[in-house]
Amino acid sequence: MKSYLIDGKEARGEDYVGAIDALPSDDLPFFRVRVPDKGTVMVSTLPGGFIVTDERLDGSSWTSPVLAKEPVKGLVGLFLDGHNAWREGLEWELTMLTTRNASRRTLRIVLIGAIVVALAAWLARLFRK
Repeated sequence: MKSYLIDGKEARGEDYVGAIDALPSDDLPFFRVRVPDKGTVMVSTLPGGFIVTDERLDGSSWTSPVLAKEPVKGLVGLFLDGHNAWREGLEWELTMLTTRNASRRTLRIVLIGAIVVALAAWLARLFRK
């Protein structure tokens, strides 16, 4: 198993098991496990269990159904071991999708808006004189 990050701190081996065990069940805490160039997995508690969110490099996020603690440990372990099929056997729900085209489109709109505002301010100053 490679080294990875838990909430930005370097971790090794089965450190993720201790992080899962330490999550209090009376609150809604979470932690993130990140593997550079692979993505991030977020483990959260909910009343009645845990959920795992797969935050992919393409900007999409997929959320598992509510699970017990042991299956969550197994999922995170498979993710960290580099298994490509670590999500198989569960119905994952797409919870967020962003694409590069959407962010480029947003940037273009913001730039066009800034140009229009600058042009309007310049024209207003020109006609005041």
